[in-house]
Amino acid sequence: MELTGTVLAKSLKLSGQNPAQIAQAMGTDIKTIDGYLSIPVPVAAMPTTKAPAVTAAKPAVTDTSATPQPSSPAEEAAESAAQKATETLQGKK
Repeated sequence: MELTGTVLAKSLKLSGQNPAQIAQAMGTDIKTIDGYLSIPVPVAAMPTTKAPAVTAAKPAVTDTSATPQPSSPAEEAAESAAQKATETLQGKK
């Protein structure tokens, strides 16, 4: 009767062998033995395949204080009148 990998690994573990010895005896990788023995793999040892980050598109934040903004003809007329009034007041000082 031939034992499967999991059963053989568990049997060798019960006989006192550590995972490295079991891997050598079975001619396999220690990670495979860890899997057979249900030994969790440390996070640092896991392969690092990073999936691209998914981010929501955010509107660009810009400083509009120095940038002239488009305005309606009514707004331009009101601004022009306000500017003329300011210039007139400054001229009277």
